[in-house]
Amino acid sequence: MALKDINLEKLGSEMLDSFSETLRSKWVDVGPIAKAEAQKLLQTMLLVEELQVQGKITHDGARAMLDIQRSSTRVALLTVEGLNLMAVEKAINAALNTIKKTVNTVLGFTLI
Repeated sequence: MALKDINLEKLGSEMLDSFSETLRSKWVDVGPIAKAEAQKLLQTMLLVEELQVQGKITHDGARAMLDIQRSSTRVALLTVEGLNLMAVEKAINAALNTIKKTVNTVLGFTLI
């Protein structure tokens, strides 16, 4: 099975639910950003899978790609006034934890 064969809309929705739970007090402002960032995180995971299948990326390289996207997500969320680094990190971790088992299982290694 491949990530592209999984209901990515459902995974994105699960991530968004986690973002909304952890960032509830600022959701009106951060919601659109969180939605876009959840999609970018999923796109990164799809790219990692594609590159892995082609033999063009190592597991360490894949983790580095995800770390770069996590950093981008962190910066994007921190643009919302009133959000601090601790709250943003908690939200990102919660969002990724909701899909961790599925993604890692499909990829066959620990990405998240």
